[in-house]
Amino acid sequence: MSKNYSSKDLETNYDIELEHILLEIKNQRGNHMRHFIDQYFCYKNEYVTNNCKPVWDKINWNEYVSEEAANNPDTNITRDHVVPLKVLTEMLLNLGAKATKKQIQDILDEFLCFATITKMEDQKLNAAGLKSKMPDDCYKNGKLPNNEKFARYQKTEISINHAVKNINL
Repeated sequence: MSKNYSSKDLETNYDIELEHILLEIKNQRGNHMRHFIDQYFCYKNEYVTNNCKPVWDKINWNEYVSEEAANNPDTNITRDHVVPLKVLTEMLLNLGAKATKKQIQDILDEFLCFATITKMEDQKLNAAGLKSKMPDDCYKNGKLPNNEKFARYQKTEISINHAVKNINL
């Protein structure tokens, strides 16, 4: 089945998601950020149906993958924001009323990525208090450097492989 959309359709859709995020920031609301952030990622990375609707499940196995998940593909998995959604939301809300779509896109393009991990690894993050936050010692001058994106996994000894595209299981 052929796709019924163009790259322009994808750009239009991810731009709409940036507009939604901008409205949330300007109104200091974060309760709908997951939806807009995740849809932005799907449109930006072409994880969509043939009719250009986002498909979150396409992210699984096609971005970062833990060694445990890769070695046990039949185990229960989950899709994890590498930098927790709560942290991303705080970064975005901290842009304040003068935020621009460019600033939002820069943050998302730098820090928004996903890892396929096992449910046991997810529980490990939770038990370490790192399900929705980054380790305190990974911040430099109050900011999260890009090279610290994977600090939660390092602290909990979860080995993450670099982006793995199109694993056929």
